Amino acid sequence: MLVQKKEVTYLYGKENQAFTNNGFSKTGYTLTGYSNTNGGSKNYEVTNAVTGEFIDKNYPSKTLYAVFTANTYKIAFNNNGGTGSMDTITCTYDKDCTLTKNAFTKTGYTFAGWSKTSDGEIEYTNNETVKNLVTSGNITLYAKWTANTYTITYNANGGTGTMNKTTCVYDTNCTLAGNSFTKTDIHLQVGQKIQQQEHHMQLVQQLKT
Repeated sequence: MLVQKKEVTYLYGKENQAFTNNGFSKTGYTLTGYSNTNGGSKNYEVTNAVTGEFIDKNYPSKTLYAVFTANTYKIAFNNNGGTGSMDTITCTYDKDCTLTKNAFTKTGYTFAGWSKTSDGEIEYTNNETVKNLVTSGNITLYAKWTANTYTITYNANGGTGTMNKTTCVYDTNCTLAGNSFTKTDIHLQVGQKIQQQEHHMQLVQQLKT
């Protein structure tokens, strides 16, 4: 890794001299000060004045090491057509951050994950541990939904025959299968019984005579 170095000259007796950021940068971090040692804790704030005492003590030169503080960022959750609400969470750059378990619902759908855009692909799963979604500021994750499937079963209800089930998808048109059940005409059955009874009665009368 390339180490950034910059030499700054401070003059004894000159006013309004301060430790500045000197153009140093680190992705996901903010320069907050300087240390006397490499990797050490902060000894000077960026805004601290460079005093004559400091110049006298460190003459003719002094090396200071930049101290960076990891940025925090916020993650908001959008139900993306569902219902419910979820609190925003705060994460720290370069640290693991666990997404809140989904609390949104959507009738006829199952939660599938999170996307960075409302119509984008799924990028994160439910309750996933993430890192460095942004370098600072805020980001919104959108709930992604998968339409449920359901099955229609057909009952002959006294008829005969079988029919295969139909599988449908919620919010999508679904065509019912054409009927293939059959049932004997009940009126025909009654008529046949009446004819049989009349014929029986005629035979009885003939026997009596």
